Order: sequence, then C-alpha cells, then structure tokens
Amino acid sequence: MDALLCLPIRTGRRVRCVWVSRAKRRCSDTLVPSVRPSVRPSVRPSVRPVRCRRPVPCRSRPGRRRPTHAVDRGEVRCLRPLRRCSRRPAALGPSRVGSLSARPSCVFRGRWCPDRRGGRAGRVASAASRPPAGGGRAVSTAPGRRGGGRSVASPVVTRLDLTASPVDLCAALVDVPSVSGDEGGLADAVEAALREQAPHLEVLRTGDAVLARTHLGRGDRVLLAGHLDTVPIADNLPSHRDGHLLYGCGTSDMKAGDAAFLHLAGTLPTPRHDLTFVFYDCEEVEAERNGLGRIEREHRDWLVADLAILGEPTNVGVEAGCQGTLRAEISTTGRRAHSARSWLGDNAIHNATPVLQRLAAYTARDVDIDGCVYREGLQAVRIAGGVAGNVVPDACVVTVNFRFAPDRDAAAAEKHVREVFDGFELVITDLSPGALPGLTVPAAAEFIAATGAAPSAKYGWTDVSRFAALGIPALNYGPGDPNLAHTREENVDTRQITEAVGVLRRFLS
Repeated sequence: MDALLCLPIRTGRRVRCVWVSRAKRRCSDTLVPSVRPSVRPSVRPSVRPVRCRRPVPCRSRPGRRRPTHAVDRGEVRCLRPLRRCSRRPAALGPSRVGSLSARPSCVFRGRWCPDRRGGRAGRVASAASRPPAGGGRAVSTAPGRRGGGRSVASPVVTRLDLTASPVDLCAALVDVPSVSGDEGGLADAVEAALREQAPHLEVLRTGDAVLARTHLGRGDRVLLAGHLDTVPIADNLPSHRDGHLLYGCGTSDMKAGDAAFLHLAGTLPTPRHDLTFVFYDCEEVEAERNGLGRIEREHRDWLVADLAILGEPTNVGVEAGCQGTLRAEISTTGRRAHSARSWLGDNAIHNATPVLQRLAAYTARDVDIDGCVYREGLQAVRIAGGVAGNVVPDACVVTVNFRFAPDRDAAAAEKHVREVFDGFELVITDLSPGALPGLTVPAAAEFIAATGAAPSAKYGWTDVSRFAALGIPALNYGPGDPNLAHTREENVDTRQITEAVGVLRRFLS
C-alpha cells in the first residue's frame, strides 16, 4: 500500500486533509469528520475559515524528499474569502494536528502573500505599488504598523503624487483595481492624497466617495465630477504603454478624466472659480447604488454649482446634455395548444406582429437644442416567449427602449410610448430623464470658448442628468474614446490627457 501523508487544512471545527500519495504522485481530498486540533491557535482569526481549491496533480522533484510538515504550494492554494490580504489580519492556517502543520498564508490576485512572523505583517506587493509605466514616481506604499503583540496586516494605502505628470497619475490610478463595489482602496488613496497635498481644500469622505472644495468667495462655482469604479477586469491590468497609448481597465472610462481633475486639485490652489471635486463610486452598476444619489441624500450642500463638468470620455470634445432613456415591456397573450393541432390554439408570438410593425414604421425625431442635434430612437431590444418545441405559446413579451431628446421630460416620454403602442398592455420598467445642454449659462459659454471647439449632443445617458435634475447645467468633457470603454483593449491616448488638463487650466486660472 502506498504511504499517504495528510496535509491538513482547518475549516471551522473540521480538518480537511489533502492526501498525498508519494508512490503514485497524485492527490485526492477527503474530509476527516469531527477532528479537533490539538493546539488552538494563539490568535483567533477575524475572517471566515480558510477554503482550499481542488488540488492539482502533485509534482515531486526527482531525488528530493517531500517535506511532511507543510502544504506544498504546487498542490493546494488556500484562499481567504477577502478582497485584499493587506487590509485585514492575515488568515491563519491550521494549527498543529499531530506532528503536522501548515503555514498561514493566503492568495492575493493569484500570488502567495505569506504572513511574516515577529509582530509586523507582510505587505502585499500589488500592481499599484509598482512605479507607473513610462517612468516617474506617482505611487508608493505606506509602511506597516505594529499591532500590539499581534501579527496584524497593515492597511496598504497607495500614495498618489498629484503634482506628477497627469499621464503618470492616470497610470497609477489604473493600477489600483476598483471594480464597482470595491473602490475602497482607490478612495483611500485619493482621500490621503487630497488631505496631504491639497491643504487649500476641504475634504469629505462618504462611503467610497471623496469630495473636496475650495472656499475662496468667488462669484461662481464649478463642479468637476468623475467616478472611481470600473467594469470587471478583463485581464487588462496592470497598465502598460505602447507609444502614445496607455492600456488598462478604466483608462478611458474614466480614470483619465479622474487624473486630470486630481492633478488640477493638487496644482491649482487659487482658481478663478470656486471648485468642488466629486470622486464617487458605483456608477457602472444599477442606479440605486450610484454614489451621487447617496451624496445627494446625505450631503446635498456639496452639490451646489453654476456648472458641472463630468469627465466621461468624449475624445476631449464637449458633449452637451444627454438623452433620456425609457424601457417598457409590451405583452401579448394567446391560447396554449399542441403544435400538431395548432388550430386549437392562439399563438401569442404571432400576436406580437403589430408591435414589430409599429416599431418598423416609427419615424424618429431630430431635435436641435442650443445648436446640438439630438436624434431619438425607439427599438425592440428583446422578445421573450415560447413554452416548448411542441407547444403553441400563450404569452409573449416585447421589450422596447426609447431614447428621447432632453426637451421631453419623463412624463412626456412615457405618454409618447403609450400612444405609439395604444391597445397593448404596457409596463414601464425603467425611466431616466435626459439633460438639457445649458450652453447659454455664462460659465458654460466660457468653458466652450476655452476648448475652441463646437459642442455636440451626447448620445446616451450619463450622470449629467442627475446634475440637471438639481438645476445645475452640466457638460460631458474628458479624454478617451467612448467606443473603447468596457473593452478588453481599452486604452487612452496620453496626448488627450495632457490636452484636457491644459483646457481646464485655461478655463479655471
């Protein structure tokens, strides 16, 4: 019989053994029921029990004896169910079971980050702690803190240099992962940088949003807003450069805009207009989680301005206002029957034909507002129906999306859609109003003059609508190509970042 070694992984009150066969050099896993460790850990873990991935085939090195006192990293990888190794105490591995033990460790983004003994916890070397691509020193890592006789992992806060090149600052921001709902690390870095390097600003932290503003007593106030979150990473971190292009998740949408705003916050202490900076969370997910909504509810006095500029990617052109959006479900019914005797039924999908005919015959409006032409559109985006391959369906739902010009409010848009589909059962599932361009406001006209380019209409919905609903004229302006947003090959032309900073500096100083 082959000799088996039990490499234990503690899971609550149980011990999970990875049984290693030396002779056949393969692994299998078994649960050992109700085995209590003989020695309790000296420090109680503050996280859930360690979980292990399925073991991969063992790879013994010829001529070398496999150690029996530690888990071989080539066989098993123990994962902590945490976002960051560095922000909480390191997960404890199993205590001794008999003469066996396993080293406390966890995996951070596919790499091992073992706990260092001796009172000071090891720091995780992430992409954010490396110098940005292309040179410069835009980031660094804060030192660990000693934890009262316990081995506690120190919070790793990336240091952003707001006075560095805005291109290097953009790379530093991109190298800090901030998928929606996980913006805490980047928000920590932004907050620390503003408090340390922009003493002329009042800084407020709310959730994972960071706000800052001046109090210079100027005649008007300009609000610069950008979201910190990105869509899920698509194997496109850390950032890298290829000529003038900076690649990475969030480069275009919209950390390039954030970098421009942060650079101005740190290098423009006495602007001509009072400034408010809003760096918020959860823009890329459902509207109820959007950080601007929370700021509006809890800190309404921070959202007061004569002009708001949202740093969404526009290829450094001004896109004024935005379209509104409405989604509705139109239902048709029928009678179910066997498809071999279809004359006994009434096909609900066929009954949806008039809906599609009205959509095909629909003529969209072109609306000119302040020199910006908004084109409306009404499209079917989904059809759901059918029971089985041999059943005449008795229900069908057609989902339509109406993108409407900002001269219609929400009520007018809903009324129009109901008129188009008069006679059908219709339910509104989503409705967000658009935003008027507001180019006649003096501050907006001054900004347009600083860009030296004619504004265009924004096709799509953005958070400028939220500012418009608060009575603040709002524009979309930022570096980056919107067509590259959310793609695996997302990138930004670094020359656009430099241009955006120059335009904003001319306008504000």
